[in-house]
Amino acid sequence: LPQKEVVFFLKDMIVTSAMDREGDEEALEWATLGLNTLRDLVFERPSLRRACMNLSLACAMHTNQGLRAKAIKLVANTLYPVAYLQGDIEQFALKALRQLTTAREGSSKSLSTAEVSRHMELFFALCTKKHDLLHELLSMFARASQTQKQVMNQNVSSLAKRIPPTSPSVVGVVEAPPPGSEILLLLMLHSMAEEASALPKQLVRAIQRLYRKTGDARFLVPVFADLPKAEAVEILPKFVELPETARRTAIANAYKEGPEGRSAGNSLSASELFVRLHLIDEAKTGIPLKKLIECTTLCFKMSDIFTPKVLSMAIQQLVQYTPLPKLFMRTV
Repeated sequence: LPQKEVVFFLKDMIVTSAMDREGDEEALEWATLGLNTLRDLVFERPSLRRACMNLSLACAMHTNQGLRAKAIKLVANTLYPVAYLQGDIEQFALKALRQLTTAREGSSKSLSTAEVSRHMELFFALCTKKHDLLHELLSMFARASQTQKQVMNQNVSSLAKRIPPTSPSVVGVVEAPPPGSEILLLLMLHSMAEEASALPKQLVRAIQRLYRKTGDARFLVPVFADLPKAEAVEILPKFVELPETARRTAIANAYKEGPEGRSAGNSLSASELFVRLHLIDEAKTGIPLKKLIECTTLCFKMSDIFTPKVLSMAIQQLVQYTPLPKLFMRTV
């Protein structure tokens, strides 16, 4: 077949069958065969490379979800790692992202969640291969509409689980996050903290520097489990002021391996945390007693961590203080 006819034939095989028979397994099998042929032609027929690449990218933004997923897998896993194809693929994915901003500015009608996802999925897949793209993703979040932010928030967890926390690019975005991207960055860090047995020290230090720079105590939550004992004690007044959901997340993550914490002897144990909450000075910190009571109540609720044994150890330590901490009278 002439070159032009080859591309038309493949487009008909992949796109038309997927459109006419959406959800049909046989149609998707034909689409898979067509995509594999596109892959071979990109690598083996330089004269057809551009046309086949463009068709692959178009499929990666197709409205048919099944076809789109297969095309994204092809582009991200097979084509994107090839150096001479990266630039064109990145430009296409960035253009798709930026079209969302253009559409938002040019119309009073908001895009649907499905349409936003269609424009974003390829770029998310590329981020797992090239971590430097995270900065662009966070920048886009800062400019995004509510629907776009919602889609990003929903997808960033699975993205973060595919990026190693040891990546220098992760440390880079933590050290200099685009203004307005804090929520997405926090969700990303939470997912990494949940997935990892321990966050790398370099990343923990970068998050601590970001906290000191911004004063945003929410950044303490993903690193609470990895802080040395003295530093964990130091930030407890800020920790107490966080919403209950944030405190619960931090505690659950810190003691998921046991009440001794991530590093027995070096980490703040569950019993030591309970004691230290009682020793927070209301006058010096300005934290109302009510807030401290909320924290100890949360500990009692998390009985899988604050077991009778853990609480008994804490109370044995508390009764040795003279005078007894004011909060202790509420606890017993």
